[in-house]
Amino acid sequence: MRARIKTKNGFYDAEVFAVHKTEEEREFLVMDEANEKLIRVTVFETINRAILHKVFIYDVSNENWIERDEDRGYDWILNAEPLESVLPRCKEMQLKVKFQEWFEIKSQKDIDGVMEALLWFHDTLVIDKYKKGNKQYIKFVCWGGEALFECDGDVETNVIKGNGTSIDPDDDPNWIFEASMFIENGRIFWAAWEGIEHDSDIDKEHCPYFAAQHVRWSFEIK
Repeated sequence: MRARIKTKNGFYDAEVFAVHKTEEEREFLVMDEANEKLIRVTVFETINRAILHKVFIYDVSNENWIERDEDRGYDWILNAEPLESVLPRCKEMQLKVKFQEWFEIKSQKDIDGVMEALLWFHDTLVIDKYKKGNKQYIKFVCWGGEALFECDGDVETNVIKGNGTSIDPDDDPNWIFEASMFIENGRIFWAAWEGIEHDSDIDKEHCPYFAAQHVRWSFEIK
């Protein structure tokens, strides 16, 4: 599992070693930005009554993880006593994490990463749409930043700038509450309504959507 972590002056990408679930939040065990010590970070942090989105999980892979009560993670992490005994191994793994600008969507795991990072598109809005050559670009404002999608190959969309849950250009901009993404017949689909699993389920007269053979995305933390 990997995440982009918001810091006071920017962000860094981190290997996630374990996740602890509390009643209200999830705590992620990662190395700090300087790769010196293990720290626990939560998805959200409240500062001066403002809620900040701090942890963006973009890779949900959890191979070789185990579960124990409210914890999930590498077995050698959950079994470590004391935790600092595995610090050299954590540092080594963190050194292998490199910044990645674009993330290509090829599988359900890739879709899970998009949805996790963007909180299932909760409270997002289309803020830009443009073309470069044959490629279609769609930009969303989301919790904690902006996400840009690049669509190429058999592109189909009715999305317009300002889209929320309506494609009526006369409507005031309205927020997307939760969206759907799936792969069908060699194309990646996104729709602004939740619970959509097939192309035939999309109400293309009313629901903003896009589809393409190749989709990749990037996001910028604000």
